[in-house]
Amino acid sequence: MRSAIALLILLAHVLGPGGARATEPEEAPKTGTLRFRVLDGATGESTPARVSVVDEAGRSHVAPSAVPVAGECMQPAPAGWARAAEGGLPGAGLRDPGSGAKIFYVDAVVEMEVPIGRYRVSATKGFEWETRSVVIEVLPGRQGAAAPLQLSRWIDMPAAGWVSADGHLHIGRPSPALDPVVATWMAAEDLHVANLLQMGREGEVVGARQYAFGEAGRYRSGEVVLAPGQENPRTWLLGHGMVFGASRYIDPGERYLVYQPVWRQARAEGGLAGYAHWQPPGVLIDAPTGLVDFLEVLQFDTPNYEMLYRLWGLGLLVAPIAGTDFPCIGDLPGADRFYARVGRPFTWERWLDAVGEGRTFVTNGPLLEFEVNGAGIGDRIRIDVPGVVRVEASVRFDPTRDDVEALELVRDGKVVHRVTEVTELGRIAFSLRLPMEQSGWLALRSDGAKIDRRPIHDDMGGAIKLRPRSSAAHTGVISVRVAGTPPLGTGTAARRLAEAAREEMAALHELFESSKEHTVLSSPKWARGVSRETLRASRSELLGEIGLAEAWYGDRAGSVGLGDGSTDLAAFDESLDFRTSPRIPGGASRPRP
Repeated sequence: MRSAIALLILLAHVLGPGGARATEPEEAPKTGTLRFRVLDGATGESTPARVSVVDEAGRSHVAPSAVPVAGECMQPAPAGWARAAEGGLPGAGLRDPGSGAKIFYVDAVVEMEVPIGRYRVSATKGFEWETRSVVIEVLPGRQGAAAPLQLSRWIDMPAAGWVSADGHLHIGRPSPALDPVVATWMAAEDLHVANLLQMGREGEVVGARQYAFGEAGRYRSGEVVLAPGQENPRTWLLGHGMVFGASRYIDPGERYLVYQPVWRQARAEGGLAGYAHWQPPGVLIDAPTGLVDFLEVLQFDTPNYEMLYRLWGLGLLVAPIAGTDFPCIGDLPGADRFYARVGRPFTWERWLDAVGEGRTFVTNGPLLEFEVNGAGIGDRIRIDVPGVVRVEASVRFDPTRDDVEALELVRDGKVVHRVTEVTELGRIAFSLRLPMEQSGWLALRSDGAKIDRRPIHDDMGGAIKLRPRSSAAHTGVISVRVAGTPPLGTGTAARRLAEAAREEMAALHELFESSKEHTVLSSPKWARGVSRETLRASRSELLGEIGLAEAWYGDRAGSVGLGDGSTDLAAFDESLDFRTSPRIPGGASRPRP
């Protein structure tokens, strides 16, 4: 009897009133729609930006509508780029090496289906814009209006005539159909000039192919210019050469180690030539010819000015530039960049002229202002008698991203004035009257540390060493000619620099002699960059270039050494016609074809 009663009670509980089985409540939706929009604070309109979406567990989310991105480093482009002409590009995100977060790029209202919960959405747009973050709670179903993230400039460099550029990007463009996509991506990083370098090595193109060069390959959208260029020739024996603005891709062919014909061809076609990666040996061979326009001195949040100062001390006034080498090392486009003083209007031709004339500064955040007697970066001034010059200098920075510790005035490679006091939030400045008893060069730099960016992992022979990321900026040179004193590049310090360079040329000459061939070929192919056949085909002409440079440095050092007699200094001077180059003291401005 008891068991029957218990069974009836159980059935009543399960079946509910009327003996019908109780229905399970519908399961609540587990996802909702996250909607947001990035706005330009000045116009109230949507603006391209870089964003991150992170949930409460620290997981990153990428919107399917993200602007597609891809780069090439010694390998074919991702499959998405190959479908560009058909419009089948997927959205994509990138990992920010500084923060570790997954980021993506947007240019319109974003809608993304995500699990319910709270999300932090952050947006930024290069160095000149403030970063904004909002917390958005996603509820089941669809949200209402898109949450606005309003970005505003804390400084306006274009208004002052300065144009930002990344000098070292490997982003392939198989067809013009990609141009609007890449331009939007660059606008999201507030880059005005994106130098897209087709990457070469001996006998082939290995990445970032451009559909055309020169005017046919340039694309402009608003204030963004996509410019095809090249990283070629490219060997670790001599360095990685770069060309901006030439009307075609230039390859040295079987004489792959002979760089100067490439630089001459680039010059003839209205382009600029220079070197990547801080202090390549080849720049000392080529700089005396006046064919080297720039040197990359800031990359991977790592500044290195040693070679730049050596060249300036010799009177070879190349322009400093910066670039990320995206995606080969992994930093985001524009993380290291340079500014050129173009003025208004901003045109491609004016930009090339500004870089060629040295009106640049490099930075990974801080922004510099520098004048000497009212002259700006890249200018040359003359004073009739030894006396004083008036220096005005400042650095401005976003204190949430950069901890700038000092602003330094550098004269002829030495710091002659250093200021650490912050005059106002995010600014260090000074004015001074500087004695100038001799001709020389002046430049401005700032140093410090990046904030909230992960340290760099250096591989020290298998042992990983963590290195904080530098906050760095450095201007191009302002040269001061003091009448009645030795010209820049001819004094005692310059003679010492020249003698050191002459010795390096002698060592290179010995390395490339036929008797030392085994030394070159014993290094891995990736390091030397050329085959035995190319080495032999290049040797004679390369040794001639090295010998001419050795003679030039010997002349500057006051001890000309012509080695085996294969060079002739008078013929060297005549063949270079260096008097037409602005890179040689006293030279006239180089005419642009």
